[in-house]
Amino acid sequence: MDENLAKHIYHPFYKKVDKLVDDVRLMQLRKGAEKYPEPFTPSSWTGKELAIHALQELRDGQVYVVGMLERIEELEKDNKRYREALQEIKNKAKDDYFKTDIYILADEALEGESE
Repeated sequence: MDENLAKHIYHPFYKKVDKLVDDVRLMQLRKGAEKYPEPFTPSSWTGKELAIHALQELRDGQVYVVGMLERIEELEKDNKRYREALQEIKNKAKDDYFKTDIYILADEALEGESE
């Protein structure tokens, strides 16, 4: 096997993705088993039914992605405010001429960021 391909195939992040996708696959199979009398069989559906059902599922996915974007924006704003507050705490604690516990905690939380 090509070395670069192997790096991609066995990369820990992709393993994590595969695990999550497999867990979701099993959840969906369980849900389908409870809802439908037989496993998905394309010949049991008309082409139009398949297309409409797929469009419904895609629409649900769009709604969820927009919801995720909204949550990400909220979390990023919160994160920015918390980091600014930590920086302010760190700056004030430094003015006391010694590194207090709160200075050390703020410094550790902000590690890697420029002042």
